[in-house]
Amino acid sequence: MNALLAANLLIAAFDQSHIEHERANRFLSSLREFLTTPQTQGAFLRFFSRPWTDAHGQRREPRMTTAVAMSHLKAFSR
Repeated sequence: MNALLAANLLIAAFDQSHIEHERANRFLSSLREFLTTPQTQGAFLRFFSRPWTDAHGQRREPRMTTAVAMSHLKAFSR
């Protein structure tokens, strides 16, 4: 089966702390190949490289730099 991935699935598959991480990885491993769009890739980069607010309202630093997020995206998309 082939699939066009949504941004949330791509993020969940990469982020080990995501509640759906295991489920997303099971789905990805069931695929022969998958596709992404520029919008999906952009959402992945924004999620990991922008500051964020945790459940307690604390402002947090980006999870990674844009360069690191881009390298992960490239490796993940091969």
